[in-house]
Amino acid sequence: ISDARLEDHDRIAFDMHDHVMGELFALGMGLQGLAATTQNPAQVERISTYVDTLDRVISTIRTTIFQLQPRRHDPAGLQTRILRITETHTEQLSHRPQLHFAGPIDRVVDDALAADILAVTREALSNCARHAHASKVTVSISLVHDFLTLEITDDGQGVGTPTRSSGLSNMRRRAEHHGGTLTVTAPAGGGTRLTWAATCAPAQPASTDNATHSVGAPTHL
Repeated sequence: ISDARLEDHDRIAFDMHDHVMGELFALGMGLQGLAATTQNPAQVERISTYVDTLDRVISTIRTTIFQLQPRRHDPAGLQTRILRITETHTEQLSHRPQLHFAGPIDRVVDDALAADILAVTREALSNCARHAHASKVTVSISLVHDFLTLEITDDGQGVGTPTRSSGLSNMRRRAEHHGGTLTVTAPAGGGTRLTWAATCAPAQPASTDNATHSVGAPTHL
Protein backbone atom coordinates (compact mmCIF):
# COMPACT_ATOMS: atom_id res chain seq x y z
CA ILE A 1 0.00 0.00 0.00
CA SER A 2 1.36 3.44 -0.88
CA ASP A 3 2.30 6.00 1.78
CA ALA A 4 -0.51 8.24 0.55
CA ARG A 5 -3.03 5.43 0.97
CA LEU A 6 -1.75 4.68 4.48
CA GLU A 7 -1.98 8.34 5.43
CA ASP A 8 -5.54 8.40 4.12
CA HIS A 9 -6.39 5.36 6.24
CA ASP A 10 -4.91 7.08 9.30
CA ARG A 11 -6.95 10.22 8.62
CA ILE A 12 -10.18 8.24 8.24
CA ALA A 13 -9.48 6.27 11.42
CA PHE A 14 -8.72 9.47 13.33
CA ASP A 15 -11.89 11.16 12.13
CA MET A 16 -14.00 8.12 12.97
CA HIS A 17 -12.56 7.75 16.45
CA ASP A 18 -12.45 11.39 17.51
CA HIS A 19 -15.61 12.70 15.89
CA VAL A 20 -18.04 9.92 15.00
CA MET A 21 -17.38 7.98 18.22
CA GLY A 22 -17.88 11.09 20.32
CA GLU A 23 -21.24 11.72 18.72
CA LEU A 24 -22.33 8.12 19.22
CA PHE A 25 -21.31 8.11 22.86
CA ALA A 26 -23.26 11.33 23.42
CA LEU A 27 -26.29 9.82 21.70
CA GLY A 28 -26.07 6.70 23.89
CA MET A 29 -25.85 8.74 27.08
CA GLY A 30 -28.83 10.82 25.93
CA LEU A 31 -30.91 7.72 25.31
CA GLN A 32 -30.07 6.34 28.74
CA GLY A 33 -31.08 9.64 30.29
CA LEU A 34 -34.35 9.56 28.37
CA ALA A 35 -35.08 6.02 29.58
CA ALA A 36 -34.65 7.15 33.18
CA THR A 37 -37.36 9.79 32.79
CA THR A 38 -40.17 7.53 31.56
CA GLN A 39 -42.35 5.19 33.57
CA ASN A 40 -43.68 3.37 30.51
CA PRO A 41 -42.11 -0.14 30.42
CA ALA A 42 -42.68 -0.49 26.68
CA GLN A 43 -40.85 2.77 26.00
CA VAL A 44 -38.00 1.79 28.32
CA GLU A 45 -37.65 -1.53 26.48
CA ARG A 46 -37.67 0.21 23.11
CA ILE A 47 -34.99 2.69 24.19
CA SER A 48 -32.89 -0.17 25.58
CA THR A 49 -33.08 -1.86 22.18
CA TYR A 50 -31.81 1.34 20.54
CA VAL A 51 -28.92 1.48 23.04
CA ASP A 52 -28.01 -2.15 22.29
CA THR A 53 -28.02 -1.40 18.56
CA LEU A 54 -25.82 1.62 19.14
CA ASP A 55 -23.42 -0.52 21.17
CA ARG A 56 -23.07 -2.92 18.23
CA VAL A 57 -22.46 -0.03 15.84
CA ILE A 58 -19.69 1.33 18.07
CA SER A 59 -18.08 -2.12 18.22
CA THR A 60 -18.19 -2.40 14.43
CA ILE A 61 -16.63 1.04 13.97
CA ARG A 62 -13.81 0.24 16.38
CA THR A 63 -13.12 -3.03 14.58
CA THR A 64 -12.98 -1.07 11.31
CA ILE A 65 -10.50 1.37 12.86
CA PHE A 66 -8.36 -1.57 13.91
CA GLN A 67 -8.40 -3.04 10.42
CA LEU A 68 -7.40 0.32 8.93
CA GLN A 69 -4.41 0.96 11.19
CA PRO A 70 -2.32 -1.73 12.83
CA ARG A 71 -0.90 -3.79 9.99
CA ARG A 72 1.53 -1.03 9.06
CA HIS A 73 2.72 -0.39 12.62
CA ASP A 74 2.77 -3.92 14.05
CA PRO A 75 1.91 -6.63 11.54
CA ALA A 76 2.56 -9.39 14.10
CA GLY A 77 0.80 -7.70 17.04
CA LEU A 78 -1.41 -9.73 19.36
CA GLN A 79 -4.58 -7.96 18.20
CA THR A 80 -3.78 -8.77 14.58
CA ARG A 81 -3.14 -12.43 15.43
CA ILE A 82 -6.39 -12.67 17.40
CA LEU A 83 -8.22 -11.22 14.39
CA ARG A 84 -6.63 -13.87 12.16
CA ILE A 85 -7.72 -16.65 14.51
CA THR A 86 -11.33 -15.43 14.50
CA GLU A 87 -11.25 -15.22 10.71
CA THR A 88 -9.96 -18.80 10.57
CA HIS A 89 -12.88 -20.02 12.70
CA THR A 90 -15.56 -18.00 10.91
CA GLU A 91 -16.46 -20.79 8.50
CA GLN A 92 -16.64 -23.40 11.28
CA LEU A 93 -18.85 -21.15 13.41
CA SER A 94 -20.97 -20.01 10.42
CA HIS A 95 -20.52 -16.42 11.61
CA ARG A 96 -17.72 -14.01 12.46
CA PRO A 97 -17.01 -13.66 16.20
CA GLN A 98 -17.31 -10.16 17.63
CA LEU A 99 -14.06 -8.68 18.94
CA HIS A 100 -13.51 -6.22 21.77
CA PHE A 101 -10.08 -4.91 22.80
CA ALA A 102 -9.31 -2.53 25.66
CA GLY A 103 -5.94 -1.26 26.83
CA PRO A 104 -2.41 -1.14 25.35
CA ILE A 105 -2.36 -4.87 24.66
CA ASP A 106 0.17 -4.94 21.83
CA ARG A 107 2.63 -2.78 23.76
CA VAL A 108 2.49 -4.55 27.13
CA VAL A 109 1.87 -8.28 26.53
CA ASP A 110 5.12 -10.23 26.09
CA ASP A 111 5.67 -13.13 23.69
CA ALA A 112 5.18 -15.91 26.26
CA LEU A 113 1.84 -14.56 27.47
CA ALA A 114 0.72 -13.80 23.91
CA ALA A 115 1.39 -17.41 22.90
CA ASP A 116 -0.85 -18.70 25.69
CA ILE A 117 -3.59 -16.18 24.90
CA LEU A 118 -3.58 -17.33 21.28
CA ALA A 119 -3.66 -21.00 22.27
CA VAL A 120 -6.58 -20.48 24.66
CA THR A 121 -8.48 -18.48 22.04
CA ARG A 122 -8.01 -21.21 19.43
CA GLU A 123 -9.12 -23.94 21.85
CA ALA A 124 -12.17 -22.00 23.03
CA LEU A 125 -13.34 -21.12 19.50
CA SER A 126 -12.81 -24.70 18.37
CA ASN A 127 -14.96 -25.89 21.26
CA CYS A 128 -17.65 -23.38 20.29
CA ALA A 129 -17.60 -24.64 16.71
CA ARG A 130 -17.72 -28.33 17.68
CA HIS A 131 -20.09 -28.37 20.63
CA ALA A 132 -21.87 -25.10 21.37
CA HIS A 133 -23.92 -24.64 18.17
CA ALA A 134 -23.89 -20.93 18.98
CA SER A 135 -25.27 -18.15 16.81
CA LYS A 136 -23.09 -15.51 18.48
CA VAL A 137 -19.58 -15.61 19.92
CA THR A 138 -17.79 -12.67 21.50
CA VAL A 139 -14.05 -12.48 22.21
CA SER A 140 -13.02 -9.72 24.63
CA ILE A 141 -9.51 -8.91 25.82
CA SER A 142 -8.91 -6.15 28.34
CA LEU A 143 -5.73 -4.98 30.03
CA VAL A 144 -6.00 -2.95 33.22
CA HIS A 145 -2.65 -2.05 34.74
CA ASP A 146 -0.79 -5.42 34.62
CA PHE A 147 -3.88 -7.64 34.75
CA LEU A 148 -5.19 -9.14 31.52
CA THR A 149 -8.58 -10.77 31.06
CA LEU A 150 -9.63 -12.85 28.06
CA GLU A 151 -13.37 -13.54 27.96
CA ILE A 152 -15.05 -15.71 25.34
CA THR A 153 -18.83 -15.85 25.49
CA ASP A 154 -21.29 -17.76 23.33
CA ASP A 155 -25.07 -18.18 23.28
CA GLY A 156 -24.95 -21.90 22.58
CA GLN A 157 -25.99 -25.00 24.47
CA GLY A 158 -24.18 -24.19 27.70
CA VAL A 159 -21.43 -25.79 29.72
CA GLY A 160 -23.12 -29.15 30.21
CA THR A 161 -21.15 -32.02 31.75
CA PRO A 162 -18.21 -32.70 29.44
CA THR A 163 -16.66 -36.16 29.71
CA ARG A 164 -13.20 -34.85 28.89
CA SER A 165 -11.61 -31.84 30.51
CA SER A 166 -8.12 -31.95 29.00
CA GLY A 167 -8.76 -28.76 27.05
CA LEU A 168 -9.92 -26.87 30.14
CA SER A 169 -7.04 -28.32 32.15
CA ASN A 170 -4.56 -27.01 29.62
CA MET A 171 -6.20 -23.57 29.68
CA ARG A 172 -6.12 -23.54 33.49
CA ARG A 173 -2.46 -24.57 33.52
CA ARG A 174 -1.59 -21.78 31.10
CA ALA A 175 -3.40 -19.25 33.30
CA GLU A 176 -1.70 -20.46 36.49
CA HIS A 177 1.68 -20.23 34.77
CA HIS A 178 1.07 -16.47 34.60
CA GLY A 179 -0.40 -16.17 38.10
CA GLY A 180 -3.94 -16.21 36.76
CA THR A 181 -7.18 -18.20 36.84
CA LEU A 182 -9.72 -19.88 34.60
CA THR A 183 -13.47 -19.89 35.25
CA VAL A 184 -16.29 -21.26 33.13
CA THR A 185 -19.80 -20.06 33.92
CA ALA A 186 -23.27 -19.98 32.38
CA PRO A 187 -24.59 -16.45 31.67
CA ALA A 188 -28.14 -15.65 32.75
CA GLY A 189 -29.35 -15.75 29.15
CA GLY A 190 -27.80 -19.16 28.45
CA GLY A 191 -24.62 -20.25 26.74
CA THR A 192 -21.10 -20.31 28.14
CA ARG A 193 -18.69 -17.68 29.39
CA LEU A 194 -15.01 -18.62 29.64
CA THR A 195 -12.91 -16.13 31.60
CA TRP A 196 -9.14 -16.57 31.43
CA ALA A 197 -7.07 -14.14 33.49
CA ALA A 198 -3.34 -13.61 33.80
CA THR A 199 -0.84 -11.19 35.26
CA CYS A 200 1.49 -9.50 32.79
CA ALA A 201 5.17 -9.13 33.38
CA PRO A 202 6.16 -5.60 34.50
CA ALA A 203 5.65 -3.27 31.56
CA GLN A 204 8.61 -1.73 29.78
CA PRO A 205 9.08 2.05 30.16
CA ALA A 206 6.49 3.84 28.09
CA SER A 207 7.55 5.56 24.91
CA THR A 208 7.02 9.25 24.36
CA ASP A 209 3.98 8.36 22.29
CA ASN A 210 1.25 7.85 24.88
CA ALA A 211 -1.44 6.98 22.36
CA THR A 212 -3.00 3.54 22.76
CA HIS A 213 -5.17 1.63 20.36
CA SER A 214 -8.40 0.08 21.54
CA VAL A 215 -10.71 -1.89 19.32
CA GLY A 216 -14.21 -2.86 20.13
CA ALA A 217 -13.70 -1.94 23.78
CA PRO A 218 -16.79 -2.28 25.98
CA THR A 219 -18.84 0.85 25.48
CA HIS A 220 -20.71 0.77 28.81
CA LEU A 221 -23.60 2.65 27.30
